[in-house]
Amino acid sequence: MKKDMELYLDEVRKLIPRLLRECQRRDNDRYEFETDFERARDLAWSQEMMPVWSDLKERELALIAGVRDTTEGRKIERELTDLFEELLEIVETSLPEQYAEASEEIASDLIACVSARVHFESHRFFDLMRGAYQLGGWPCGWVGTYPDGKMVVFCPATE
Repeated sequence: MKKDMELYLDEVRKLIPRLLRECQRRDNDRYEFETDFERARDLAWSQEMMPVWSDLKERELALIAGVRDTTEGRKIERELTDLFEELLEIVETSLPEQYAEASEEIASDLIACVSARVHFESHRFFDLMRGAYQLGGWPCGWVGTYPDGKMVVFCPATE
């Protein structure tokens, strides 16, 4: 598990410099793309948008909590928690300045993706989230009734 975690963390570290700089709008059957950052922020942080994105993420994190609540799981989670500041620093220095306010959420999402991947071979929600980050975007919401529908991904408009 430790070896896998290092591999997954390396993958995450490599994708961060492209975030919100080289966004690819593909895989449209799984993602809905948003180009307006103000709208993306509303989707991500508003308690009035349905479904509430933060609630959806918390519910999915709670589903993996049982696996994390083992001796080995707690050890891995402590290591990931310790790595949060490192990832946050990389995100903060890599993101375009106009999107800096999303840095902490992005770092937190990436840690959650690594955690889900270490504990499960596959986890639909976090696999989708990781895929959105691999495209260079920021997952910020959901359209439709979960688990049906699509993940909303902020990808800045190209100039």
